[in-house]
Parts: sequence; structure tokens; C-alpha cells
Amino acid sequence: MLSPKTLLPLCCSLILLLVCSCDFLTDENFNTSQGLTDTFVTLNVNGSYAGSGDGGLAVITSTGDSITSLNVTRSDESIRIVDSLNNQYVGTIGFPISQIDASQALIPADTILATVDFSASGVDGSANSTVTITGAFSLISNNFASNEGSVDTRILFSGDWLETSTGTNAVIQATRSGGVRNLSDFY
Repeated sequence: MLSPKTLLPLCCSLILLLVCSCDFLTDENFNTSQGLTDTFVTLNVNGSYAGSGDGGLAVITSTGDSITSLNVTRSDESIRIVDSLNNQYVGTIGFPISQIDASQALIPADTILATVDFSASGVDGSANSTVTITGAFSLISNNFASNEGSVDTRILFSGDWLETSTGTNAVIQATRSGGVRNLSDFY
């Protein structure tokens, strides 16, 4: 019979051996700074987005004054959006997810390469209403490319704009350059 003095160290040693031999601790696809390297990508959404809707509007059919641009600042999982009327909306943003895989040999123009979802709220002073915004930033290819090359991109800021006090729904549509990206970053 084992004494309690030897049984406790033996049990601890067995547990340690079991934990150290598990696959999840040595999974080569896991990267603590980015999550799963097969899925998450880097997408800088910070910057100024020009309205790409009818008449150069960024927010289409809101009840307030015309909004022609949106300035975005992301810090970790927080997002701050300032419209061209200087109204501010704050909220949360997720992590960018690749929308393509290595089996795609050719990437046509207008292919969505990655997306990241967000939600924010604030007050539109000209509409005199609290606004809730939900949507996504999508990194889109501007030109045709092979999956081993690089591609010029743009970022589409799109979503829904709900003025809660009036019940008015509007559409957000704005873009900015996404720069030249190496397609291998998305696999």
C-alpha cells in the first residue's frame, strides 16, 4: 500500500505527464498573438472613409444632415467612429477573419479577402436621435491576382444605421484604400 506522502507526488506527476503530452499545447496552428493562424489576419481599419453611396453620402437616408465621411479609430477591441458632423459613436470590434483559402489559385477583382464585424452607438445631433450602428469592414481586391502574388485593395465600411428615437433605418457605405497586400497573409 502506498502512503499518502508518496501517493500525492505520484498523482501530481501523472497529471503533469498527461497535460504535457496533449496535442493542444503544441498545436503548430496556434499563435497566441493572433489566434488560429489559418483564420485570423491583420486588417488595419483605422482611417478616414469617404462616402461611396449616392451623392457621395456615407450614411444613406438618415433623417439628420448629410454625412459624407466617417473617421475610424480602433484600439484593441474598442472602436470609435466620428462622422463628418463631428458626432461620435463608440463600441466593440471583433477580429478580422480571412474569407479566402489556399486552394483558390486565382483571386478575381472584387473578391472579399477578409472581414471584421463591429457595433457602436452614439448620438446624431442633427437627427436628435441615439444611433446604433452594426456592420463590417471588408478588405476587397481591386485587381485580378494569383494566390502567390500581391493585390491592391480597398476597405469597404458597410452596415446598418438605426436611429432609435425615430425608428429610421439607413445604410452605411464608405470606402478607403487598403493598400497593397501579400495574398499569402490570408492563408
